[in-house]
Amino acid sequence: MKRELRDLLKVNKKVWVCLDTPESRKQFVSEMAGQKAMLTNGDLFTMETCGNIMSLTPDGKLAYVSMMAWAASFRPESETLHHNFAGIPKIDYAAWMEGREDYLIERNRYRRVG
Repeated sequence: MKRELRDLLKVNKKVWVCLDTPESRKQFVSEMAGQKAMLTNGDLFTMETCGNIMSLTPDGKLAYVSMMAWAASFRPESETLHHNFAGIPKIDYAAWMEGREDYLIERNRYRRVG
């Protein structure tokens, strides 16, 4: 049975999807095109508009997730910030599509520079 991100959205208000490789971005764009997903501003979602981390909501709206929000979401104190990013499931899209059970990202993969 093929997995789809909409399955995760049945129990979550949104998910953040990490797209680490060109292959995962291509597959993600293809899946979203099949669901007629659009960016929150109404623009068409394409390879050119796909970022490394995207937010997806049940209504098919996509938005970019900044590295600042991504990094903050892994810090326990972020639960007290005005915007609580800590509870949003972060999905390794490649692992999800491979059917692996370790698709949830629990630690920040990106290093701080500077």
